[in-house]
Amino acid sequence: MLKYPAAVQIHIFACMRFLSAFIILVITTSTMSAQTKDTCCHVEIYLLNGTYTFRPDQFSPVGYFMPLRSYLADSPLVHDDEVLAYEVPRDSTQPYYLNLREPAARRLDSLAKKAPPFDGLPFAIVVDGVPVFGAYLWNVSSSFGCDWIMAMPFPGRLVLYPGLPRYCFTAAHPDPRNNGRLMDRFQRTYRIINH
Repeated sequence: MLKYPAAVQIHIFACMRFLSAFIILVITTSTMSAQTKDTCCHVEIYLLNGTYTFRPDQFSPVGYFMPLRSYLADSPLVHDDEVLAYEVPRDSTQPYYLNLREPAARRLDSLAKKAPPFDGLPFAIVVDGVPVFGAYLWNVSSSFGCDWIMAMPFPGRLVLYPGLPRYCFTAAHPDPRNNGRLMDRFQRTYRIINH
């Protein structure tokens, strides 16, 4: 067996301790990163699990609603990995854009074509399993108004309009399209585009 001088043995021991600490740090960081991705930063679209009417009467346009967790379907209509980016305008009276993979955009388009022309199809934008706002998937051929967020699918994107024919937000019901949790999740995953 080779014998090294004490100074060399101390140096080898210190290097081995440093290397061991570095390996443990890398393993811990990668494990925490994987766990964070599993539990954080998921933005999904859910349909609701039943028939909900968000109209005060049959003559009023559909309006504000904030879906509860209990309203959500069992699984998302659009999964997080199908959401490519969130485009945020400088002027909040303008539409926001949710850029999607093409299969997700086609699913939404198919549903919108079947949506009732006077009610739309209510859905929820959900962040990490918690609804942050509700909106209506709108039939593009409808001439009825909507007093809340209405969404129309186009190739590769879902456009979130601030009401139709006018801007619908108030002090009691401010614009949720720039919700803090929603914006944070898109920023953390580098999927936010300001325009």
